[in-house]
Amino acid sequence: MRNEPLYRVIGYSEPNDERLVLAENLSHKEAWQTARNAMDENLAIYAISVRPMVRDVKGGKNV
Repeated sequence: MRNEPLYRVIGYSEPNDERLVLAENLSHKEAWQTARNAMDENLAIYAISVRPMVRDVKGGKNV
């Protein structure tokens, strides 16, 4: 099995321009599906970001 990166889904919502971590440690496919669902279900979210999680070299953890 290949060691694929994990992804984080971040939503930006109104009215206070808040940054919300919606989900973490997802596969690429799961992250984009979560992003689509969040945009469809939550009218306060005006933007979504899907980003790979950075791997901590020392501890081997995703951060």
